[in-house]
Amino acid sequence: MDTRSVVITHNPSSSNVTALHPEQSEVQPPPMWQVITPHPDPVGTEVFMDIMTDLQRYLFIGKENALTVVL
Repeated sequence: MDTRSVVITHNPSSSNVTALHPEQSEVQPPPMWQVITPHPDPVGTEVFMDIMTDLQRYLFIGKENALTVVL
């Protein structure tokens, strides 16, 4: 039988979460972004042009705006 007890006190500067297992480390939130690893092979300009064409076709944006999105 577990004999540990938890005491809850009111402290406005603390959170409402009570640690049930104080020996465990604090849980960190996931990162706001993922680390992007570049592809090992370089790509040519045709990739950028293909993406720009698709953006212009499906989003109905101009050439300058499509280039801005791609870059």
